[in-house]
Amino acid sequence: DLDLVALNNSWGGGGYSGLLHAAIIGAANQGILFIAAAGNGDILGRAINNDTTASYPSNYDTTVAPTGITPAVPASTYNSVVAVTSINSTGAKSTWANFGANRVHIAAPGEGINSTYPASSYATISGTSMATPHVTGAIALLASQDPTLSPTELRKRLLASATPTTSVATTTRTGGRLNLPGMLA
Repeated sequence: DLDLVALNNSWGGGGYSGLLHAAIIGAANQGILFIAAAGNGDILGRAINNDTTASYPSNYDTTVAPTGITPAVPASTYNSVVAVTSINSTGAKSTWANFGANRVHIAAPGEGINSTYPASSYATISGTSMATPHVTGAIALLASQDPTLSPTELRKRLLASATPTTSVATTTRTGGRLNLPGMLA
């Protein structure tokens, strides 16, 4: 028996998919949060505003029913998606990291992150895909500390505890970055 509370989605690209949207809603209805990388800008490395140009999968919203599929799938009662952008070690938003005052929720470290790499090695990598696992892990840690918290409560604690951060103050919903001690307090 698996006890999943959050899925890490360190990937992006492609357009809207009603089938994927329905699958994310299915996971939400099973109590699983969908933590997604906000995206790393366009082919020229320029950050994109996810409020005006959708970036999937981070732009999915489980309170909205998917389109283009039969039979119809109803929306979930809460939004299970958390979109994550990247900051560097000084707290500055990564220049290439997508943003959005409504569609991107929180920032986390995503530059110069040591990570596993093919061929049984390690590499230093940057991207919103490096920031997203920090948030997914924080949610899992909070759920392990208090298994009675619902997915809605987990998401609310994560977002409410964000540390206000000037570089993302107007470009993320929380205006802040991941604050693990604050979330666990």
